[in-house]
Amino acid sequence: ALHEALAVRETADRGRGVFAKRELPAGELLIRALPAVAVLNDECISTNCCICFCLLQGAELPVPCSRCNSYLICKRCSLSKCAKMLHADECDALQALGRASEEFRPADTRSLRLLMRLLLFKWRDAQDEDTVQCPESQPGHGWWGEADVCADGFDDICGMASAELESLPDHLAAAFMNMSQQARYFLGPYTRTSHEQVVQLLARLYCNSLTIYGLKTQPPKWGKDLVRGEIGVAVSTSVALLNHSCEPNADWEMDENGCIVVRTMCSVRAGQELCLTYVDPHLPSSRRRELLQDAFFFTCNCAGCLVGGSAWSCSECGQANIASAQRCEGKLNRLRCKGQQLQRPPCSRKRQHTSN
Repeated sequence: ALHEALAVRETADRGRGVFAKRELPAGELLIRALPAVAVLNDECISTNCCICFCLLQGAELPVPCSRCNSYLICKRCSLSKCAKMLHADECDALQALGRASEEFRPADTRSLRLLMRLLLFKWRDAQDEDTVQCPESQPGHGWWGEADVCADGFDDICGMASAELESLPDHLAAAFMNMSQQARYFLGPYTRTSHEQVVQLLARLYCNSLTIYGLKTQPPKWGKDLVRGEIGVAVSTSVALLNHSCEPNADWEMDENGCIVVRTMCSVRAGQELCLTYVDPHLPSSRRRELLQDAFFFTCNCAGCLVGGSAWSCSECGQANIASAQRCEGKLNRLRCKGQQLQRPPCSRKRQHTSN
């Protein structure tokens, strides 16, 4: 369930939205959600836990799975029955993917792995036994910690907003169909789903996936030079309920237990809609609108776009979004001060599920 101070309502022109039922202070925890599916970027598979995404270093670095010879699970997650089941479900497919020739294996596998994990989630959700990612039915067996958490079922995924198949650009429809065929090649027959349904699922992923940021290593000194940057992608229907604004009042990050947490960036009035930003608000309004139309199929009419700018304040120091302003040493946050211009990718909800 959502925070007691939040309400989901229909908006006049943007479908459903999340609104504050009372005044909320800056830093208020709004949502803590267990992603339905989440996968690491290709370059992070050998350095980060495939369950909670934590960076593994030195003595903490476990031996890769003996079957697929790729994924790592941290010590804490390895004690979780649910975490082991999650990887066991996908291990055979990952093993086949790792051995595939370049003809059948995409250059970047993240999008395909996300789809395969979603199809396995669909299969597991339909079983009579308790699902892997159900906090109520798996007390003490999860990796998500003891705090309250929102969890998804496959029906929730099917209820997310997306573009109609008929309106998809030809290149996207072709890319989705190709990925559906790839997933069928690597997964077992028990996950078999019609290509039309898979294409519809990919359309939902395309519009609702969240880029995850965290600690990662970088070449040429793997394991030595740490940077904060993009490490993976995740899908949560609870977080997907929040609409976009180029002047956001909420932001997300992944916590140490692999859950997505959403907090207010500033004080929010009762009755005010809570919004994330789907793109980098530093960009010119024309470029933001172009990215939003291309990735999410809507034209942004927020106040920032209408006046040709954007306005937000750092959640750490309160400094306004001014490129020349003194920047603080705030914690990892997509809308923090320090290094903002260098650390932020051009689009927060990446559109990389259609490559290859």
